[in-house]
Amino acid sequence: MIKVLALDVYGTILASDDVENLMPPRKGFSELVKKCRDKNIEIITTSDSDLTNLKIDLRESGINLSVFSNLYELKTIPKDFEWILGDYGISPEELFVIGDREDADIEGAKRINAGYFLVPEYKIKSEEFDLSKICWE
Repeated sequence: MIKVLALDVYGTILASDDVENLMPPRKGFSELVKKCRDKNIEIITTSDSDLTNLKIDLRESGINLSVFSNLYELKTIPKDFEWILGDYGISPEELFVIGDREDADIEGAKRINAGYFLVPEYKIKSEEFDLSKICWE
């Protein structure tokens, strides 16, 4: 059973090329948050970007930071999700990672045998992808 959902931010939730934060969060983000709340799944961010700027960008995009139980800055490639397992006292099977980069997000999840989903990178003129359609059960 999934206990923690780890979301990359730029390219996954926010458009990676939207420097002025004019784009809304990716389609289906609110529904994904609701689905996690209904199932008592903690939502965290796992970005390789500076947390100060990340918080500003999330707020400017209309996302309340209280959606996330924690915000992680993971600079290694692939990302090292061991910190999250330790912080939450969970096994790899209880972590699900959603990201837009195979080398950073997905390879990091694979290294620890966590569940994962690779989304197409969210850009200003990208095809619509709906985060709420992701299923981890």
